[in-house]
Amino acid sequence: MNQFTIQSKFEIRNSKFNKEMPKMKTKKSVVKKVKITKNGKVIRRATGQNHYNSKETGAEGRAKKKDKRMFRADEKNIVAALPYSIGK
Repeated sequence: MNQFTIQSKFEIRNSKFNKEMPKMKTKKSVVKKVKITKNGKVIRRATGQNHYNSKETGAEGRAKKKDKRMFRADEKNIVAALPYSIGK
């Protein structure tokens, strides 16, 4: 008996590709815009900070400097775009 088995081209090709599933890609644009906390909350920057801020009251200006929590409905989409996030 021959100790070496002959593999077909099909078996060789499948053994190459089926070793591991490909890694999921992280959406880099989402990484730059949000932060995921330890408990899984998604934090974003407040909007409306670019211009026309001189007429605002001090309380409004200070409120814009704080980070906001993303809406819970949007959090699911954000977490899906970040497959390797720590807060999962």
